[in-house]
Amino acid sequence: MKRTLKPGTKRRRPPLACIQCYQRKVKCGKEFPSCSRCVRAGIAEECTYRGVSTHQKDGMTSPARSNYQEAAPVPRVLSSESGLQAESQPTPAGIHEMTHLRRRGGLVQFYGYSYHMNFYQQFPALRSYIAGVKAQYPAINVARDGVFPPNHESTTFGKHISVPVGTTVLKAVIPSKSVSDALVQTYLDRFETTYRVLDRSAFMVEYHCHWSGSTSTAPFFLAQLLLVLATGASLHSETYLENETKASIYMQTVNWIDAAESWLTSTNNVVPQSREAIAGRCLVLIAKRANYIQSSSFWTGSGELMRLAMAAGYHREISPAARISSYDQEIRRRLWMTIVELDVQAALERGMPPTLRPDDFYIACPLHINDDKLCESLDCTEVAVPPGKMADTSFQVTLLQSLPTRLAICAYVNGCDGTMQFEQVQELGEALHTALQNIPDWDSRAADPRQQKLAMYLSTLLKIQLCQYLLLLYTRFICQSPHSFHSTICRRARLDASTTVLECYRRLDDDGILPKHACQTGLMVAALNICHEIFLSHSPCEAISMTTSLGVAGHLLGAVEQVLAILETRISRTLHGLNEYYLLSMIIGLVKTRTSPETSVINDKQAASRAIQVCTFLHTARASLLACDSPIQPV
Repeated sequence: MKRTLKPGTKRRRPPLACIQCYQRKVKCGKEFPSCSRCVRAGIAEECTYRGVSTHQKDGMTSPARSNYQEAAPVPRVLSSESGLQAESQPTPAGIHEMTHLRRRGGLVQFYGYSYHMNFYQQFPALRSYIAGVKAQYPAINVARDGVFPPNHESTTFGKHISVPVGTTVLKAVIPSKSVSDALVQTYLDRFETTYRVLDRSAFMVEYHCHWSGSTSTAPFFLAQLLLVLATGASLHSETYLENETKASIYMQTVNWIDAAESWLTSTNNVVPQSREAIAGRCLVLIAKRANYIQSSSFWTGSGELMRLAMAAGYHREISPAARISSYDQEIRRRLWMTIVELDVQAALERGMPPTLRPDDFYIACPLHINDDKLCESLDCTEVAVPPGKMADTSFQVTLLQSLPTRLAICAYVNGCDGTMQFEQVQELGEALHTALQNIPDWDSRAADPRQQKLAMYLSTLLKIQLCQYLLLLYTRFICQSPHSFHSTICRRARLDASTTVLECYRRLDDDGILPKHACQTGLMVAALNICHEIFLSHSPCEAISMTTSLGVAGHLLGAVEQVLAILETRISRTLHGLNEYYLLSMIIGLVKTRTSPETSVINDKQAASRAIQVCTFLHTARASLLACDSPIQPV
């Protein structure tokens, strides 16, 4: 029945929004054939407009959409609370938004584009593949229930940091001198060379005074020492530090961080914006990240630390009228750049835009000098080390040169406006490529084997850092653009960056410079993007691909399976990383089946056995910890 209007009544303009958005009373993107909101909600096929028939809509499907018809829902990995959720669906190329809202009870956590666990959304068939493997091997669900009890009885690390501690407790938990010597040296060689927090010379003077017992040790130093020990212990592969102790090295590390952080945050003697307090908070973040503790709070912690530093004026160069010594100015510069690097790395790992942009702070570059030249009357012209020669600040000074480019990439990848022209992407990529080429060759100038190892470690770590941004830059452009020659170029560049990251970690492990479980920055992102490239290369519509030639895919999958070995080592040490291991093992099975369908039965069995084996180990280990009333954290 046709509606009749009363005389004088204006006819209402029909709504432009799609029927689904109009009924849900939400803002519609008004794109055709399916609006972006319906695509994100996973109901793209139901999205219809008034006056448009179904065959009209189907006939106007864009090429970008037709290439990605299988918009896969998010696979439920292991636990509805600890794993990935099944509420959202990835969108086709051109409007792909790889973000995730994790729900834990009443708590909702957002994880943005560059969060490594979001990259599974690039695999349309993953959810159905996991469901098929679980149907064949129901023991996976049984093993999963052992790790994730129905009532989620596991406790988190955060519940422990509640009891204030005094100086006596700090002294009591410090290990023997022989153990401390080894861990302090590891920290100075592998962490203080990258994140500049301490004056090495001043720290070692206090360290020797502490063990000599000639003077009473300051509580600030005790807290710093515990955090230094915890960070250095993260690189030791032994299960126990001392034969007489029953606690594992990891559990001792947890206790050290717990005690130091409790003292720093609870005592009335700590001024939050003092240099010692800011340095202590830097060490807390570094120690937690090195030991995979409270990873989800790394970004919020770095942001809080940055605001404390800004409140103390660390983000601005000191004027001469402030009467701050050259020594203090140099320490402030080092601490500020360390805080900025921690924050941008935290933003990248959480999928957030950077807290600050280059215009938000102005401070001179830290001096390229050795710490033994630091003094109150610091003369920059006399103590500066030539750029080609390695110094105690070489890593920080070199990495700082690419900071504006890396901040721009982080903002592009994780910002709300994810569109960028190919020329802009190319410009950012060229800037990073130049930074890679400008990494000094310290190795050839190192005098002794220990210095040569340090030089190789620093240059390799710089390469990993820069390649991490390269592959995220190109991955973002690939997902925002339909298939084209430009996206093909970016796919090849992404593959090169990903393989470089894995090769760098392989070299560090083979040369005994970095243990497997300590490989972290960019590792999962590189592995998942290699799998994605192999997956795309073996699609029926792919015309030219390097990974389909000369058995290259097999070699690449072999490198990715080494990442599984790294994650296995990490899990056995920290009981953390199950979701990453499970996800990667399933994706490897999916990709192997895509490249060799005839081996699907073997691939499914291998993926299932890996998941069951790791879940069984975790169940046993966590049960023993709970029996001893020891702290555990989410897997």
